[in-house]
Amino acid sequence: MKKLIIFILMCSFLFIMGSMVCAYGKTIGFAVSTLANPFFVTMKEGGEAKAKELGIEIITLDAQDSPEKQVSQVEDLIARKVDVIILNPVDSDAIVTAVMEANEAGIPVITVTRPSKGGVVAQHLDIDNAQAGQMVAQE
Repeated sequence: MKKLIIFILMCSFLFIMGSMVCAYGKTIGFAVSTLANPFFVTMKEGGEAKAKELGIEIITLDAQDSPEKQVSQVEDLIARKVDVIILNPVDSDAIVTAVMEANEAGIPVITVTRPSKGGVVAQHLDIDNAQAGQMVAQE
């Protein structure tokens, strides 16, 4: 079941990547809470493969579960003028200021699995954990 959940979220991530076909030469910032989680390693690898195929640069940053480090990393992505930020927040409250800074810079933010409690998010990708648990129980 864990693989199914990973597959569903990867499909969502790749859909976003695929929808950027006209974005050849663009740069995506992927700010992840931790690469110690195999799920995010899978997202990173799948995203990098699709980005290479589409001629898109992807910058992946691992916050190592540090909210302060992640805020700094998102600010770095903003300074680097990435075209979009895909963000898995370490802390939904702590990341608000960085999301608002991205908004002010005109950089769309997409959150994955954990939302930001403020700022404008273009899209949030998640699964229904209760439904996923029921599916696991049925297997």
